Amino acid sequence: MRESFGFGKTIILGEHFVVHNKPALVAALPLKTQAIVVFNDSDQLIFTDNRPLVHGFIASKTAAYSQMLENILIFLKISQRNFTITVSGDLTVTCGGIGASAACAVSIIKAFDRLLNLNMNDATINDAAIFAESAIHGTPSGIDNTAATFGGIFEYSKQGGLTQINIAQPIKILLVDSSKQTDTKSLISKVNKFLNDEPDKSADIFNRYTTVFNSGLAAIKAFDLALLGQCMNQNHELLQKLGLSCTELDYIVNKAIELGALGAKLTGTGGGGLALILLPDDSDVQKKIKNFFDSNNFFIIKSELKSLKNKA
Repeated sequence: MRESFGFGKTIILGEHFVVHNKPALVAALPLKTQAIVVFNDSDQLIFTDNRPLVHGFIASKTAAYSQMLENILIFLKISQRNFTITVSGDLTVTCGGIGASAACAVSIIKAFDRLLNLNMNDATINDAAIFAESAIHGTPSGIDNTAATFGGIFEYSKQGGLTQINIAQPIKILLVDSSKQTDTKSLISKVNKFLNDEPDKSADIFNRYTTVFNSGLAAIKAFDLALLGQCMNQNHELLQKLGLSCTELDYIVNKAIELGALGAKLTGTGGGGLALILLPDDSDVQKKIKNFFDSNNFFIIKSELKSLKNKA
């Protein structure tokens, strides 16, 4: 029987670039949103959100989540509304960048599949999830739903889909929340405006990103984490040039590198949300970085990135 969950995610390289047909390097997180769907005795759709969350998230996106649920029912061709949907799990809903809405969508779609015996395969679940995600992000890249559905570490592009990558062992990371809410739709529009207004600068940034991505892809395949960290730093600088960082994220990134991180960058939409920190093997440095952000009241998640072959 299919388990009704969706993975969270982090983007190692390539947010926003991937929207404009460049490849990205992505990892699902070993953290999940789980869903249960049951029939109820009313004619109303009842949604109960028991996920752990940082302050302020749900109040800002309730309407978008309601539309996401409607999109799921439309895609699945379900006309009745007498369902109670409950979501929970260990994936914390941060201010952005963790793929929370996609994980939620995938878990709910799987729960409907389980309840109604729809016999959906992963590809169809993924298609349903990106349609659901359009309520949250407008024109999503497809990264979040793909990570939520399939898991693993992978190269992703809009044209080519995903190519799973195997790594020698898990990669230790820290995610730090900036406490500033993201707005994906507005930042995608901001990038589009930059591309239209500054074509020469845009071409240079995108060409530089291609070099960064190719180096980063080779680095993770060779498990050269020092080089991967350098590529992350360079990717953050390019995102800054596109106007996608903020004071809070830059502080987190700079402090992490100062404390000994191999690399750090914003991850996800930008303008707030999460920073991704690549931790070294040195456990003392790991503790120093974690303790700094913890003691300064940042919300943090210490985790690992695993390929499908070392999920156990």
